[in-house]
Amino acid sequence: MCALREGLLKVKEETNESVLLRAAALGCLHGPLTKSVQGAGYFSNQMPRTFASKPDYSVQYWKKNNLSPPDVDILEVLRRKLSRIEDLKTMPKGASGHVLCADARKLPLRRDLQKQTSLVITSPPYYGMRTYVQDQWLRMWFLGGPATVDYQGGDQLDHNGQDNFIHELAKVWKRIGQSQAERVDLYVRFGCVPSKKSDAKKILQSSLDQAEGWKLISVRHAHSSHKGRRQADQMGRDSKADAEYDFHAVRD
Repeated sequence: MCALREGLLKVKEETNESVLLRAAALGCLHGPLTKSVQGAGYFSNQMPRTFASKPDYSVQYWKKNNLSPPDVDILEVLRRKLSRIEDLKTMPKGASGHVLCADARKLPLRRDLQKQTSLVITSPPYYGMRTYVQDQWLRMWFLGGPATVDYQGGDQLDHNGQDNFIHELAKVWKRIGQSQAERVDLYVRFGCVPSKKSDAKKILQSSLDQAEGWKLISVRHAHSSHKGRRQADQMGRDSKADAEYDFHAVRD
């Protein structure tokens, strides 16, 4: 596992193969144990697949339940995963793109994004969800991060009070609204977590109002987050997640 990580980190010029291998490894990095090692889909001892439980808790749980890491063939696990992809050797159709890792509150449209941006689809962190990096610490490690959990919040949305959070979201919508496109459509999946007594619809509407220039067109119930692999379902813990909504707004 470490050899695979180190090898991928040394890649100087990415290829389609290295990108796909890294993505597949991230998907196999941790997950529940299977009854048969021959059918294993993950490299880890017992662990959720959607988030990585913290080191001390994990070791304590494994010892308590007498669980040992399975002796799996990493390359065979990757082969099984990749074999499920049809037409693996066929190049995808459509325009090529790129990914920016940046703060949407500060990213200048005039330089890093197309001035004619007309469609944005997003799902920002729900109010009270502030541990994305910490919950994905193992995958962050595989990508070159530390082997320990960094509990610092970093430069993320301010969750210290709804007014602060709304103000931070408004910065994003205001930045998007600077696009020179004739029409800008914004689609947002947003909800709330049980630990925070909040109204997702009120928060989203308030952030759009504060950003100015946006008109909310529709709000559609996305059903319970337990209907599928929603954000709250993946990042939540023991309590039942609250409702989630799909919002459609248009820049006036």
